[in-house]
Amino acid sequence: MSPPSQALSPTPPILDLQAMNITYSNYFRVSGSNEELILDFGVDGHFRTDHQSEPIHMTQRLVLSWNNAQRLLIALQQMLQQHHNAGNPNIHPPQKEQE
Repeated sequence: MSPPSQALSPTPPILDLQAMNITYSNYFRVSGSNEELILDFGVDGHFRTDHQSEPIHMTQRLVLSWNNAQRLLIALQQMLQQHHNAGNPNIHPPQKEQE
């Protein structure tokens, strides 16, 4: 007779980070379709106090299934909670641009 099965915690995957691209972003846009969530990232070189003609340079696009988007949301919420619990200052949402 075999020993009773014990709940095994899943082994985390081994990650190869050697070819990872690192990109800075201070601007993002969110869109999607019925099948995917689309996140576009870019760099805004100006503090937008008025509507400037300089375009925001969008540099990266991340396309996720809705299932993975939900997993990302949970992970981001956990990281923000850890940041807050560590005594870091509150993060305030950006102010809306005046139209």
